[in-house]
Amino acid sequence: AIPVTMAGGKIILTPSVTVIKGDVDGSGNVEPGDAFLTLRIAVGLIQATEAQKEAADMDNNGTVEPGDAFLVLRKAVGLIPAPPLVDSSPATSLKVRLSQKQGVNGDVHALLAVDKPQAVGSAGVKIAYDATALAVADVEAANQDGVLLEANTDTPGIVQLATASLNAFDQEVLVTIHFKSLQHDKATVELREIKFFGLDSFPIDA
Repeated sequence: AIPVTMAGGKIILTPSVTVIKGDVDGSGNVEPGDAFLTLRIAVGLIQATEAQKEAADMDNNGTVEPGDAFLVLRKAVGLIPAPPLVDSSPATSLKVRLSQKQGVNGDVHALLAVDKPQAVGSAGVKIAYDATALAVADVEAANQDGVLLEANTDTPGIVQLATASLNAFDQEVLVTIHFKSLQHDKATVELREIKFFGLDSFPIDA
């Protein structure tokens, strides 16, 4: 198959660009930095080229998601030669919660947690908050080795984050978002969207 486009009544041949799956930066090698780029694409921090999107879309579903970053990371360390083709994940259902704690100085800390962290390979989450009451100070990854985290806080009132772990998460709290409190009586946060993926990058019911 040869891709084509139509322009001014002419057929223009547009051969697809050959890319190495996982090589998002085009260096010729799949490295951990490519997983970070994949997470940044997934949360909208960078505008990727078509070649970058194709390289980052490890499962070939047409969308760059946190599960793709997990596969890139595993490929970078030699754990997989190629994306899995068959969903081999056991039937898993996660309970996700976003709890809110107030610090001694009045600041707010939102903790994203799951009940079965060992089943999670990666996750993408969108959190909403009242920008007149809170300001994002920091977004902190789970305290364990091999965890990648990218967070997009460019839009006031929204935190879009993606995280992935090389093996699996080993604690219930995956991410902590630290807010500076501007108005204590309106300082609330809530989950808007969640996508969780298992250790084979296939979606988990959450």
